Amino acid sequence: QLVVANTGGHDWLLPDYGFSTGQKVTLQIACNNISLALSRHNDSSVLNIHEGVILVVDEEQGTGTVKVWVALGDRRGPEVMARVTLLSARQLWLKPGLRVWVQVKSVGVQLVP
Repeated sequence: QLVVANTGGHDWLLPDYGFSTGQKVTLQIACNNISLALSRHNDSSVLNIHEGVILVVDEEQGTGTVKVWVALGDRRGPEVMARVTLLSARQLWLKPGLRVWVQVKSVGVQLVP
């Protein structure tokens, strides 16, 4: 069974972790559970898909990875940080100001009271 958690006007479909309706919780998403896309995909098992704008792209020297900070909605929305490969970042031309779709599997989100 899935439940809906809301953060800053964004609904998240999550497994039922047994929290009470209306209870305040924090969503924790590991950066490697987030993928980025340039268009919305409806033919996927990923249930949490939110549009956002890239704030920062930071290459992690010597690792072949890039940290990407994205504000959901507009620049004032909740922020998430994704880690993608340098190759993916280059293929998608990721840069600050670019609008992207943040994709998070429901099982990749943890709720903390």
